[in-house]
Amino acid sequence: MGKLEPSVLGKIRGRVGSLVFYELGGQAIVRKRPSLQKKELTDLQKYHQLVFSVANIFLKPFREELNFSMVTFQKGGRKGYHQGLSCLIKNGIQHGEEPQVIPNQLLISMGSLTGPADARAERISIQEIKMNWSPNAWEGSARDADLSYILIYDPVKKHVFSWRGEAYRRTGYQTIQIPLPIEAENQVWVYMAFYQEKNKKRTFSNSICLGLI
Repeated sequence: MGKLEPSVLGKIRGRVGSLVFYELGGQAIVRKRPSLQKKELTDLQKYHQLVFSVANIFLKPFREELNFSMVTFQKGGRKGYHQGLSCLIKNGIQHGEEPQVIPNQLLISMGSLTGPADARAERISIQEIKMNWSPNAWEGSARDADLSYILIYDPVKKHVFSWRGEAYRRTGYQTIQIPLPIEAENQVWVYMAFYQEKNKKRTFSNSICLGLI
């Protein structure tokens, strides 16, 4: 993929031979179309495609959140979602004849900020979940005013809910109310991280999974 100066080809768009021209973020971009497969895919290539498909389908409900929490990995046409997908394929797949996602290996954020300490989650009612953690400010890069980032995933209805910046690291706890009705027997995955905002930039910690509750 390459960039074109506007003075060279103006606002050209579309295909020319094997090249595709388009505009992204105010810049003219050119990329080469992938060549047609001339040989039948090997079993390994087919398996890699299957793994990609399984991970992509699972992660689709997380797209908006990953573009928020992994914004520092955004570059050109690559979004935070793509970083999350890459990490899931690398670390969150149980391989076998039918590959499956391992939800507790999912990272919903990544970064250099110190993460939560001694965090745990408890279902206190059908719609309410309480998180507790140790206020580990000044440990590494952690600070009192770091903001919490909570995300839950309903694996039955494929719904994702998030709470951004509703508690400080120093607070040590947060209670959330699930906004949509949920069956009493349904469990949800709970994930947590911290982030800092400075000069319009966000720095996240690696997220942790608090389990299926």
